[in-house]
Amino acid sequence: MNINDKKQCVEQVKQKFDASRAFFITHNLGLKAADITALRREIKANGGEFKVVKNTLIRKAIAGKPYSKDVDGDLNGPVAIAFSYKDPAAVAKAMVKYIDEKNRFQVMTGIMGADKLSSKDVIALSKLPGRDELIATAVRTIAAPLQSFMGVLTAVPRDFLNVLTAIKDKK
Repeated sequence: MNINDKKQCVEQVKQKFDASRAFFITHNLGLKAADITALRREIKANGGEFKVVKNTLIRKAIAGKPYSKDVDGDLNGPVAIAFSYKDPAAVAKAMVKYIDEKNRFQVMTGIMGADKLSSKDVIALSKLPGRDELIATAVRTIAAPLQSFMGVLTAVPRDFLNVLTAIKDKK
């Protein structure tokens, strides 16, 4: 890479950091190419992006950011960053699927808003329900009393009609 390409890359990565709601720093220590491709597709389907960038370019891109000192220690070795543009929990779920006991893929740290997340925090985030699930739960919670109330309102005329039908059948 020449100097202009590096400057352009730093600018693109800086824009990704600015646009993301959260990002997660991962270490890729031997994940197969097919697994990385599948991981990228899954993260992209969940409103994110998985990018491998040189550590020095990442450091330049986050220079001056409030979290730059928090993540600087994790920028060692083969690093990739998962950016979440929509739902951080969905991207965390996609990444946690690829963590295995052989430590070929590790989530080191993450930043969500102004908070630093440890690898345990990212795993806990992955276990939370996603945005769509939370919205569906809220809608069901709001709709349940209304449905019960409608059932009570329709019960009186229905029962009255049943009584009339029973009287008619008797005569």
